[in-house]
Amino acid sequence: MLKSIPSITFITMMVYGIFISLVSNSWFGVWVGMEMNLMTFIPLMIKGKSNLKPEVSLKYFFIQAMASLIFLQMSMTSEVFFLSLENIIFMSLMMKMGMAPFHFWLPLVLDGLEWLLVFLLLTIQKMIPLMIIFFLLLTKMMKISYFMIIISAMVGANGGVNEMYLRKMMAFSSISHMAWMMTAMLKKTMTWFFYYFIYIIITASILILLFKLNYFHINQLSDSNMTLKSKFSLVFCLMSLGGFPPLLGFLAKWAVITDAMNYTSVYILTILIISSLITLFYYMRVSLMLFTLSSLSSSKFNIISIPLNYEKLIMCLNLIGFTMSGLFWTLN
Repeated sequence: MLKSIPSITFITMMVYGIFISLVSNSWFGVWVGMEMNLMTFIPLMIKGKSNLKPEVSLKYFFIQAMASLIFLQMSMTSEVFFLSLENIIFMSLMMKMGMAPFHFWLPLVLDGLEWLLVFLLLTIQKMIPLMIIFFLLLTKMMKISYFMIIISAMVGANGGVNEMYLRKMMAFSSISHMAWMMTAMLKKTMTWFFYYFIYIIITASILILLFKLNYFHINQLSDSNMTLKSKFSLVFCLMSLGGFPPLLGFLAKWAVITDAMNYTSVYILTILIISSLITLFYYMRVSLMLFTLSSLSSSKFNIISIPLNYEKLIMCLNLIGFTMSGLFWTLN
């Protein structure tokens, strides 16, 4: 899908929209960049092969358009009732990212997308709202930020426990990781971007594997058409995304915890750690299915093997945590 000229053009314009928002010195310029980003992402959704693409595209457009309308209106207003301008802009950006309690659209939309579009929606599409929140808004609204962090951590952890669809599980995982990024932003350091960058790497590794295997439901993992190396690659990625020590994902969460110890309530850190353990539980459930149920299913002749070089890359990326953890400990 992404190899065609129109798709490459849309992705290029999407990146250009992000650039416009980041360099703009006015709310209107930021809004124009976000709208350009939206208008170039929806054609990619429509070009997809899913039978749900019209419904999914309409849902996504409606939510994003409503959030953009709120953003534009509030950027022209100083006060509205009992809420300040910054509070409502902040909530409109939360709606755009699908952060709790404005998260209800995210699992529904992701469940109708192809894996490559899932990656774009979970990572690249969140860049503009994250940058705006970090540079302009977060220090002015600590109380509402704490509320969003707690709710997102709880929703992300509990929502994925009984989830059987892999794309919805990744949606709830994203909500949980957003809580960690928001926590890292509170000190106004670039720790959050370090976390975001690692999240992109790990998410890309998982989604490329699932794209190659064409798996969308957790029961498909019981098929015996994966090589042992492919299984270990997927397990490493899932454990790293869950923050299992000493993998790369653990390094990101460790950086947030050590950075937040001096300025964040111990209760919020406790909630984040507990929610992380719950998310790690449903990643471990998926990993367990790879090695147990597959051995019980009937053997098949079509063996799916991920290219060996890619498997080595995944292992190396996640095992970087071994080396970097020691370096991080020394510097702190």
